[in-house]
Amino acid sequence: MSARIANNGPGSRFEFLESLPAERRPTHFAYYPAWLGQTAFFGPVLVRTPLAPAFHSRRLIGGGDMQLIAARWDGAHSAEQPIIVEPGWQVVDRLDVADIASEDAHAWSGSLGRRRFADPTARWSLVHEEGTVMDGGRTIRGGSERFTIHVDPSRPVRLVMRTGGKPAYPFHDTIDTPGELVLSDAGDGRELARAALPAPTGAFVEVAFELRANRPSLAIVTRARSAYRVFHWFVVQRPME
Repeated sequence: MSARIANNGPGSRFEFLESLPAERRPTHFAYYPAWLGQTAFFGPVLVRTPLAPAFHSRRLIGGGDMQLIAARWDGAHSAEQPIIVEPGWQVVDRLDVADIASEDAHAWSGSLGRRRFADPTARWSLVHEEGTVMDGGRTIRGGSERFTIHVDPSRPVRLVMRTGGKPAYPFHDTIDTPGELVLSDAGDGRELARAALPAPTGAFVEVAFELRANRPSLAIVTRARSAYRVFHWFVVQRPME
């Protein structure tokens, strides 16, 4: 795991581990559990090595209990498709927010807030678990993202945003009111679509934007009046009628 991934917080660590091919996945973690920032791939704890509190101030350690934890991978790749895809539509591109490789492939950037000395890495991404579905995401504190999607411009385009989650996560802004998100063409500034974002209540929510693309690679800018959370952008298309 690179320093860049680790420094982007729990969501990015989750996405990196999820992306590992089966033959590279660890069978166990030997870890101070809090270091990972999330427990999505943790199974049973097999060995604990707790230190008495009196030793904490005498040693340079990352925690008070290094553990040997069995890895579980049943939740990997559980969130890589929209919750509902209408018959005839198919996913043609996918931006997995907090996955550094996916963000780079889509020239993604987001207004996450200014990084300050001593900020915890958990400020920059998060993981939401809903039943068997797990997804990493980010809080867009400045209300804006920029990314490029790849489409067939001759076909209708639907951009599906996975948002929602909990109203509050540690080190993240509380979001408890609805908002609106406007999508614009980064090239000419024209508005492409807009939609209401419901207030988070604890569940994933997917919001669809209907738009037309005039070229195969479309750079998009999002604008909202306040912070919002995003986990995924799915590009779905259907054949021309």
